[in-house]
Amino acid sequence: VAILGLEVRRDRLRLLGECGLSSDARAVLGSGGECQWDIPLRGLRNRRISVITAAHQNPFVPRALVNVSVRGLSIASLPIYSDQEPTGVLLLFATGNRAFPDAQLQTLSQALRVCARGLRDQDSTAARPGAAARDTAAIAAAIAELAGETAPGGPVPDATVVPPPVAEQPADEHVQRLEQTLAQVREELERTAVKLRT
Repeated sequence: VAILGLEVRRDRLRLLGECGLSSDARAVLGSGGECQWDIPLRGLRNRRISVITAAHQNPFVPRALVNVSVRGLSIASLPIYSDQEPTGVLLLFATGNRAFPDAQLQTLSQALRVCARGLRDQDSTAARPGAAARDTAAIAAAIAELAGETAPGGPVPDATVVPPPVAEQPADEHVQRLEQTLAQVREELERTAVKLRT
């Protein structure tokens, strides 16, 4: 799982949090700056969920992402909107012959509306970069758990926080708002998990 945030002023995506990716894959997705892969941004602009089956055979998928799984790879790109405003992209990676059922993607897309509230305020959360990045990494870990990649409540493999390079300043009101948003995201993901299991 990877969560990319939209930097509106620069019209680019940047990696905010991920679970299970290599350092090369993180770099391609913008951990050090701009996301170098254009498909997620195009999907966000076109308001479309994109699914790339056999991504390991697709010449438009960066090699660093293909290397996530030597046994084959599928990638789903889900745009995230807050009140019709684009805020980011969720990338899901399925290894081997696994696929993304339409019902799962649609349900997850609905749940992402809650996540969008936190991503929308990412510029103003720069005042507390460590905590904001931890929130995003927690969301990524919860989505990975929902997808069945980790055991519920268990340790998350290689969950990485990518904090923005900004000096820390106090922002109590923002802390409370983000904590409420994270709690809502967890509740929504739990409801989604129950739906998917049934």
